[in-house]
Amino acid sequence: MLRRLELNHLAANICEERWPEDFFVREVGCSQPTAGFHVDNVLSKRVVLHFLFKGRGVYNGAALSAGQGFLIASGEPYSFRVSDEGDWMQYWIALGGARVNDVLSGFGFDARNHVFD
Repeated sequence: MLRRLELNHLAANICEERWPEDFFVREVGCSQPTAGFHVDNVLSKRVVLHFLFKGRGVYNGAALSAGQGFLIASGEPYSFRVSDEGDWMQYWIALGGARVNDVLSGFGFDARNHVFD
């Protein structure tokens, strides 16, 4: 098990060449950004599912709390902000491949609503 100090930013890149071209996992990770950390109006080059394990914040204007998640869609601008309490802890999965949107749609992810419980 990782110690809390080591858990601040952890990511694992997965070699894409060994995965099918139509759907694959690019990266998995977790992080604990500092209080008030924010990303404003960034254009994503990949599809990323974020899962908020603890804390509160805002994603594209929608309030978030622990137990919720958000989908960053490829080619769409996004913004998120960690609350001033700074207790945010998130896990993420970056996905790739030609069928990524079909697979996510099959799991009920709606392209118009990127926040989920």
